[in-house]
Amino acid sequence: MKKVNGILASLLFLFSHVTYARIKVGVLDVQRIILSVEEGKQARQKLEKKVTEKEVEFKKQHEVLKKMEEELQNPDTLFTDELKKMGKELSNPASLLSEEARMKKNKEFEQKKYEARVKKAKEFDQKRYESMRAEDQFKQQIKSEEMQATQKIAITASKISNEILKKEDFDLIFEAGSSGLISARDPIDITEKVIQVYKPQDLEAPRAASAPGKK
Repeated sequence: MKKVNGILASLLFLFSHVTYARIKVGVLDVQRIILSVEEGKQARQKLEKKVTEKEVEFKKQHEVLKKMEEELQNPDTLFTDELKKMGKELSNPASLLSEEARMKKNKEFEQKKYEARVKKAKEFDQKRYESMRAEDQFKQQIKSEEMQATQKIAITASKISNEILKKEDFDLIFEAGSSGLISARDPIDITEKVIQVYKPQDLEAPRAASAPGKK
């Protein structure tokens, strides 16, 4: 709100001192610049590649989690070698176990089955938590990298627009879609001019990066 009030105050000042001259207002579409310049395209391609590679990794994790969940639904998959051996002994009619020993063995068997399921459930919960956390962290990382890339382009675009303002005698230049500009009579879109000035800088960056170092 303070920023908007400051802009309005500047406009009132200009109108009060320039009665007959029309104010020259420019508009700048920063989003269009980000999408158009080579620096923005390369940043998007780099981020898209990261996302695609990570999606493959996340898909594998989801498959592992799905398998673990299915195992939890099927008690037989939870049996260790020890449990399998105990189960065979209990199900064997020829077993020499007394009734009391059988009951004790069965109780031990059920307890171990329960412990195996609890252990597997804990492993599943931990694996799912780690997977969700990794995905959230990756999303935040991509968001942060995208913001850094767009801010860098926006700063350069702002510097170029300031040069245009001085050279072409603009009184004001607003960012298209910003809350500071509600309406203006015949605003001049300088977006394409900024892109054209930006392009040589785009071409210079790859050249500098690929240039051989001094020996």
